[in-house]
Amino acid sequence: MSASKTAIRFGLFGHCLALLVVTAFTNNLTAADIAWTNDPQHAVDVAHQSGRMILVSVGADWCHFCKKMERESWTDRSVAAIVARSYVPLRLQDEQHAELIRALGVHAFPTTLVFTADRRLVARVEGYVDASKLASLLDRAYVAARNGTPLESF
Repeated sequence: MSASKTAIRFGLFGHCLALLVVTAFTNNLTAADIAWTNDPQHAVDVAHQSGRMILVSVGADWCHFCKKMERESWTDRSVAAIVARSYVPLRLQDEQHAELIRALGVHAFPTTLVFTADRRLVARVEGYVDASKLASLLDRAYVAARNGTPLESF
């Protein structure tokens, strides 16, 4: 094999390797990360200071549909963008926040709750919600709360 053919093959290999690395990093960026807090008082304080609403995701470690929602819905880029723009995200786990979860009247996992900054309940959804429905719910809840109108049933 001539030196020029070897150089071309190594050059192509290098370009393919670079493309693979860029693709791997880009794929990691597409799985959106929501900056959850697990401190209810912190969420209330931040919401009050920022004027954003409070989004509560209630789940349990043993809950299959909680994990499915984590993998498929909360990692969706459009959902994460809505959360970042309009909400203070709070995650409550059954084992760590059992008393608060009972006080909120949560009896099923997962449950998604939306509150205004002054802690008025705007939306409650029990069970798994796919990404497109979740994005719609979050948008509609935000608009309803800002306009002072009730949220249509979801």
